[in-house]
Amino acid sequence: MSAGESVFTGATFSMRRKFSASGFLPDGTDVYGAAVFDYADKQVALTYSKIAQDRCGSQILGDEGTLTIESLSKLTNIRLFTKNGTVETLAGETEKHVIMGYEAKAFYDFVTRPEFTKNAYRDVSALSMKTAAAIRERAGSAPIQRMAQMLVEQILEIMPELKDVTPWNAVGQRRTLDELGEAANRRLSLDALFDLLDT
Repeated sequence: MSAGESVFTGATFSMRRKFSASGFLPDGTDVYGAAVFDYADKQVALTYSKIAQDRCGSQILGDEGTLTIESLSKLTNIRLFTKNGTVETLAGETEKHVIMGYEAKAFYDFVTRPEFTKNAYRDVSALSMKTAAAIRERAGSAPIQRMAQMLVEQILEIMPELKDVTPWNAVGQRRTLDELGEAANRRLSLDALFDLLDT
């Protein structure tokens, strides 16, 4: 278990403490875990598993009610339970082909319109390279290292200009307490989320 003080200070929130614990396979791969983030005005508890399927969904509890989200990855079946007992459905079920349609269209555009998607393709390739390089750097077994090395070589075969891309930081970019992280520039209100779901 790990604990840290003053992990992040931003314009909209301040994290005072973070506690986390993870379970690992013999080769060092993390497979499940939990974390509690303690802010000045809220507390966030997260659990995850790569070997089990969640059946409870997610909840955001507030003074005026509770927001339930059946699937964060799909943002489906979102309901607001107010203190006075009313229930409002903010988003229903979304068929899988609709959700995957955005990825399919992006892939189609990469293949059929390379002159228009070159920059976007480079961006997603750089993300893939950072991930493959991080796996190669931190893999605890030779087979996983070989797999990661093969991924790196395949990416460089397509885009050799990515040879200087570095792996993801193991502990995030280090900042002083006076500096704001990237998250401070990425604010999304609940109203904006609901507007997005209505489109």
